[in-house]
Amino acid sequence: MVVDKAGNPVAGAFIACNLVKEISDAHGHFLLEKVPPSRYGVFADSSSVRVMHPEYVEAEIRFTNILAGKTNEVHIILDKGVLLRGTLTDADTGLPIKHLSVNVSPNPMTEQRYYPQSNERGAYEIRVPAGQFNLSPSLPHGSTAAEFNYYPRH
Repeated sequence: MVVDKAGNPVAGAFIACNLVKEISDAHGHFLLEKVPPSRYGVFADSSSVRVMHPEYVEAEIRFTNILAGKTNEVHIILDKGVLLRGTLTDADTGLPIKHLSVNVSPNPMTEQRYYPQSNERGAYEIRVPAGQFNLSPSLPHGSTAAEFNYYPRH
């Protein structure tokens, strides 16, 4: 079951584990069937469950007590967080920078990072937990910030 922090069901959440995908119903319920088990018979030791909804922070959850061939009930709690949005533009020309990922890293650093991608207008948005974040473009391998005219503002 997918719920918000107040315990209200979250309808329309996208749940994925390996190649198995499902959408939560009006009551927050979902059923992941035919998830391939790992070699130990527990699907979660080699996979995680990703839960996405446009109004909530994306969640990635690992379960350690889900056994293959059994029906297991789990509660996934989603956080509304805050909507972070911005626009990537070339510092020299002012033109939008299209299709570039932004590295959104919590400060202080934790495991979870976010990578929204800019659209045709250079705009990006993502829901993140409330807190402080460092933002920087995720430059293509082998590129330098100077090639993208990236000058962080302080």
